[in-house]
Amino acid sequence: MPVVPLAVTLLSHLAAPPPLALATDGGAVLSVRTQWALVEACPRIRHGADSGTAVVVGQGKDWVYLLTADHLVRSATEFELDRYTLDSYPLPDQTRSLKNVPAVIVASSKDADVALIRVPAGKEAWPLIKLAPPGDRPKKFPFPAVSVGCSGGAAPTCQAENVIAKKFGRGDRPGEEIAAFVWEAERPQAVGRSGGPLVDSRGKVIGLARSKSDARGYYTHADDLLAVLKEKGYGWLWE
Repeated sequence: MPVVPLAVTLLSHLAAPPPLALATDGGAVLSVRTQWALVEACPRIRHGADSGTAVVVGQGKDWVYLLTADHLVRSATEFELDRYTLDSYPLPDQTRSLKNVPAVIVASSKDADVALIRVPAGKEAWPLIKLAPPGDRPKKFPFPAVSVGCSGGAAPTCQAENVIAKKFGRGDRPGEEIAAFVWEAERPQAVGRSGGPLVDSRGKVIGLARSKSDARGYYTHADDLLAVLKEKGYGWLWE
């Protein structure tokens, strides 16, 4: 049997992608390594009995900015962020998670179901996912995408999605009227995935999970998401 040099063995181990585990979807349009990066950028957000998903989209000198669904944090005065790493998964990384964080919502919209929250940056690194800039999104249907979310309040997972349409005025409850555009996906979201990102085939955020109805899933459209941020002076998050 030939002897393989130790250095070669170590290098091939380091070059290998993370193992395919619960956090990733082998049928998704993004690589397993990219999916793990998405998971690390999407903490579970909780306040009281409510639990959902957030996504880190920007960082300044002292603050980190996360997007989530407005309906998750609208009544919050504080919340918890459970962060996950490849090493800690499927448990939160307690050295990076935040408890009893004052809820500072710097931009929000009930119609778009979007909330931008701000938390102290601290000393630990915050992986983030870039927002797709205006006009930079799929134009033809159907198209493949990936959603990230904490199904049932568990650790975040990636799921392959098939987006079939762009629609206007899809409410969170039957009969509810809203003034917003949404992406319609074939699969409805599980409870707990609200606020999690919809990511295109290049790994950029093009929507946020908001509701399900008629056996379909609905995500706030990127145009409305960016409009909320720009109105409040946060266009720099994608510029």
